[in-house]
Amino acid sequence: MNRRDFFKYTTSLLFSITACGIDRKSIEFKDGLNTPQKITIPKKVIIVGGGLSGLTAGIHLIERGFEVEIFEKSSVCGGKLSSFKERHLGCDISLEHGFHVWWGQYYNFIDMMKRLNIKRHLKEIHSIEIKVKGCANETIGFSPKVYPFFLLFPLLFSRNISFREIMKSGTIGLLILGYDKKRYDKWFDKISFNDLMKEYDTPENIQKVFFEPFLQAGFFAEPHEISAASFLELFHFYLSGNIRDFKCYHIGGNPQEKVIEPTVKYFLDRGGRVNFNSEIENLIIDNYKVKGIQQKSNDIHVYRDGEVIHILQTAPLERSIFKRSMPVQEIPEDNYIKVELPQNQTIFIGFFNGEIIALSGECTHAGCLLNWDYKEGRFICPCHGGQFSRDGYPLKGPPLIALSRFKIGENVKEPSYEHAVSQQVVHSADYFIIATDIPGVQGIANNIMMSVDEWQKDEFHKILNLKTSSCIVLRIWFNKSLEPDRLPVGFTSGFKFIIVYFILSQLNDDVKECSRKTDTQCIEFIIIKTPDMINLSDAKLLELVTPEIVEIFPEIKDTPMIDFSIMRHDNYTFFNKGAVNLRPHVQSSIFINLFYSGDWVYLDAPVFFMEKAVMTAKIAVNHILLKEGIAPNPIYLPNVRGILS
Repeated sequence: MNRRDFFKYTTSLLFSITACGIDRKSIEFKDGLNTPQKITIPKKVIIVGGGLSGLTAGIHLIERGFEVEIFEKSSVCGGKLSSFKERHLGCDISLEHGFHVWWGQYYNFIDMMKRLNIKRHLKEIHSIEIKVKGCANETIGFSPKVYPFFLLFPLLFSRNISFREIMKSGTIGLLILGYDKKRYDKWFDKISFNDLMKEYDTPENIQKVFFEPFLQAGFFAEPHEISAASFLELFHFYLSGNIRDFKCYHIGGNPQEKVIEPTVKYFLDRGGRVNFNSEIENLIIDNYKVKGIQQKSNDIHVYRDGEVIHILQTAPLERSIFKRSMPVQEIPEDNYIKVELPQNQTIFIGFFNGEIIALSGECTHAGCLLNWDYKEGRFICPCHGGQFSRDGYPLKGPPLIALSRFKIGENVKEPSYEHAVSQQVVHSADYFIIATDIPGVQGIANNIMMSVDEWQKDEFHKILNLKTSSCIVLRIWFNKSLEPDRLPVGFTSGFKFIIVYFILSQLNDDVKECSRKTDTQCIEFIIIKTPDMINLSDAKLLELVTPEIVEIFPEIKDTPMIDFSIMRHDNYTFFNKGAVNLRPHVQSSIFINLFYSGDWVYLDAPVFFMEKAVMTAKIAVNHILLKEGIAPNPIYLPNVRGILS
């Protein structure tokens, strides 16, 4: 037996013995048999945000007898899991904001799916492809036969990593297997992944083949930007810390129909309420408690005074009014002019068939600011690709609701901020959960900074310093068959733009059927949004990334593209250096009845993404249950420490 074989067998044996001691999962808050299960005195909870986290909190509270009301900014629930229909190649196709995969370590999410009878939709992905620029392709399998060894197999049987490089990576390996969240957050959050690799003298091939593909696929950011503490937490949660549940799933298509709608129905059938198109802009505070939430109202007024158009925006929080005036003759014929207003709002004013039309510049799907395309005669959302007609009616998903149209009054009395204050809508409750994304909570934090005392500002100041990461989702249809051995999911490394790809013709039921009918293939690419992509047209973006697409899929070289769609996202949680100390805990440190939930909230347990959204929601609910003397819900934890910790 040579040295390489000896190393293979002995290390595999030692690792399997160690792995056998790892519990699949542990449970908190399981026993509540001696305490009440439901509330006896009616109490109300308001949840801001109807995404996965908000819905999770809602169904757990409604089961315990609480009155629950959700306020959702967009026209549908689901957040990043919401889906919409698009027409491509004559087919109606359900598409997501970006294809989602579920992992076996999503204990709380999968348990909730089981309770709602929707776990049956999960379909296992057996292997993923690792494409490293300039290197041979690698494969990561999820077969149970290799579970105890899967951390070693990609290294030992890699076509790109040498035995010397494996031996040299021992120090970083020990660091990963000795994971301790509290210590590692303190030690490593102020340095980047690249700094960590340099400090531990990690071979470049180990980084490119073994670490960076998972790192970029998870964080939608470049390695030099990502916190070393977050990398170690990610690797522990998905790989080294919970190896028996290292499995990957998809649901075959539309999470809106298969996950979100059944969850919303369960919530509504038990008396819950959801308010759509309801943006919350502020909290009403009374010392250490939140008394209510303030709903954003229509604070823009347009009126005509002779040959002058006046646009007024009331800002009651600043106790001011913004006013802009323009001569009617400056309004273009058969075209729109964009008017930018404070508070990140815009309106479009145009002259059509002798009538002045004023439309809101906010997309009714998620509030992104629209662009007017004069040549096409339509409004286009730069975020998710939605389109509206000249009159503001939706033409292409995801938006379903028409743009707000402002009635243009004649000789109207200008409103005062006192009037604006009197028009504010406030909703009261006993408890409040903010379950938005980062931009959503920052909008609230920015407004509340104006009304709280100095000593109360620290928590909101930190929230305002959280950052988001950006990505672009590109879907392309080709009239060409792919190589038969191509795996449906691929993570990349070493490419400037593309970090993940999904062959939707193998994964999405609608796309699969359309591909069969039209003899086409559809591939989705997740692209890091770099500074040189800002304000790029769709055509320029395609031109920029095409060389990488061809390098990853050489079989489609010189194949004409039949159709495509592009979506731009700027609201993903960014796990940058120093972010750990900025994240609020589930329970507000200032207000006793305010809680946060979402993947941007701090947890003592190493958990990520959709599972973190669900878990923080369950913890927020348990805080409320315990305050009311009610038995808390079970919370399923991953292994919180490494096997060598």
